[in-house]
Amino acid sequence: MAGFITTFERKEKKYVITAEQIVRMKAGLAEKLMLDDYGATRIDSLYFDTPARDLISRSIAKPIYKE
Repeated sequence: MAGFITTFERKEKKYVITAEQIVRMKAGLAEKLMLDDYGATRIDSLYFDTPARDLISRSIAKPIYKE
């Protein structure tokens, strides 16, 4: 099958936002999105770093391997 790709390139963008921005974002999305069969589920991610932000700095450097 020509053009079929079996791998993907993961991209992430992260932003620090205020509590007020979260409320406004949820309100704006609620006008455009609706729950599907999995709408009652929730995914949370929690990232930890050092006070010097070593982990995010390494991630931004785009090493070949990261964990």
